[in-house]
Amino acid sequence: MAEQRARQFRRVVVFAVISLAVPGSAHLLAGRVRAGTLILRGYLVLLGLVLALGVVGLRDHATVLSLAVRPLPLAVLQYAAIAIGVAWALVVVSGALLGQPQRLELGQRRAVAVIVLVLCLAVVLPSVTTARYAAAQRDLITDVFRDTAAGDLPDRLNILLLGGDSGPDRIGVRTDSVTVASVDTHSGDTVLFSLPRNLENVPFPPDSPLQARFPAGFDCEDCLLNAVYTYAENNRRQLFPDVPDPGPQAVKQAVSAVLGIPVHYYVLVNLEGFRGIIDALGGITIRVERSLPIGDNGHRLQAGLQHLNGYHALWYARSRADSDDYQRMSRQRCVMGALLHQADPMTVLRNYQKLARSTKHLIATDIPRGALPELVTVALRVKDAKVTTVQFVPPFVHPGDPDYDKIRARVAAALDPAEPGPAASSGSGDGADGGSGSGPGAGPGSGGSQRPGSSAPGDAVSLSTACRYS
Repeated sequence: MAEQRARQFRRVVVFAVISLAVPGSAHLLAGRVRAGTLILRGYLVLLGLVLALGVVGLRDHATVLSLAVRPLPLAVLQYAAIAIGVAWALVVVSGALLGQPQRLELGQRRAVAVIVLVLCLAVVLPSVTTARYAAAQRDLITDVFRDTAAGDLPDRLNILLLGGDSGPDRIGVRTDSVTVASVDTHSGDTVLFSLPRNLENVPFPPDSPLQARFPAGFDCEDCLLNAVYTYAENNRRQLFPDVPDPGPQAVKQAVSAVLGIPVHYYVLVNLEGFRGIIDALGGITIRVERSLPIGDNGHRLQAGLQHLNGYHALWYARSRADSDDYQRMSRQRCVMGALLHQADPMTVLRNYQKLARSTKHLIATDIPRGALPELVTVALRVKDAKVTTVQFVPPFVHPGDPDYDKIRARVAAALDPAEPGPAASSGSGDGADGGSGSGPGAGPGSGGSQRPGSSAPGDAVSLSTACRYS
């Protein structure tokens, strides 16, 4: 009798295990041919779909990733994952029941219950995790990106990247960091144009309502580039009555007029919450050229190769002590480069839900959802493409009296290197960045991550040359 119960126990366990490994197999062994065939066919179809998606993903990452920015496929994945997990667990339970566990002794039945529970969890937990990731991604897409129509991407896409310093101790938003990423959508090659926040008399395009109010440029009291956002928000009823986000739109208009190129979209990041994004990505590695004060407690960020968490990365990017705005611009540029190239896929996946929650509350943009699939393809190209950077800092640009024609000519030369520009010639240090001139932001003493003397003055500098990450 004991041997018979032992065989019965093994039969129950085997039926449960093979139901997990190959759903429907236990039903076939137990003579439930119709049910077993139906379950097995469903499993094989599901397995075939997963394998096909995997093959496509290996050959064409963009196709699979484009599905991850569409709310409908994400919703299907979310609910399908839950349904599959529950159905698979029921198959495991029914497989175990086909082994007739009721014939076992009480202790054996309890052991079977524990085994079946573990097997069910092995199916349900991955399904629930998949559903949670899909839900987090869908919430991110629907909360951050607007459901508006999107046209075809231009050959060169210009995105305004703004770092805002809003907080409980501040009124309004000051755009602490102003950078335009100009991306060749075919090759992924990118030029980063960084503008100083204290730029004066910024112009506006003819169709901007701010042009009518400031025909000679933004010349009111304390009217620097970083005040455009707040001015537009405070005067939205008169200037932008039908615009949902007048602040960023006004900055887009100003930056477009300054650089002489269209600005298609903006992305605004709350810098105070920026640390959460970096922490969720596992930190960034940057070579700090010289030590920087951190806070008011006498601590310092030491020089050398440093792996920075979100707290230290934010201080590195924003510290004003012993440095000026132009040096901060250099450091901010290097932080952006580190995020672009160092985001580890496994770290992102492990911390994705935290990252999605942080991003949802820290980022605002006018990029439409419909443009995301194409932007995924472009982003994959940028990841491995050439990234150069141009900073409009003294002595090339004097923020109190800027030569906007000179800036626009420099932009044109950077976007089309075949075109000679006034800043492309070597000379007395009119460098966009990373040059050998003696102006602010040059050399290792600036607190940035530049390699002194690595380029001729006025050249657009490769990001890997301007910033060191090893």
